[in-house]
Amino acid sequence: MNTTKTTLNGKEIEMRFGTWSIIQLGREGIKLSEIDKFLTENPFEAVCKIAYLSACNAVNKGDLTAYEENDFYEWIDEHGMNSDEVVKVVNGFVNWITIHSPKDVKAKKK
Repeated sequence: MNTTKTTLNGKEIEMRFGTWSIIQLGREGIKLSEIDKFLTENPFEAVCKIAYLSACNAVNKGDLTAYEENDFYEWIDEHGMNSDEVVKVVNGFVNWITIHSPKDVKAKKK
């Protein structure tokens, strides 16, 4: 499982990228196959949601009450959307998906 740390409201917090976060996105109507579209079409909302869920995932194995989602909008504003800090989180999430996503069965057939 991929983890990283960031600063939120002046405190260092851990973020965990994993299945729990993906399931939470699905519960909000964002399918695994649509995450790239979500990131492209609405990057600020997508990054905020990914950061929020990844931070919650690191607390008590997934505690949606551990943080306020709005804090992550401020986190983006504080660091900047293209900052190393924000890009690190997005890359960690995307890398986790790339490593752990089911492979295309058709590609394995000859």
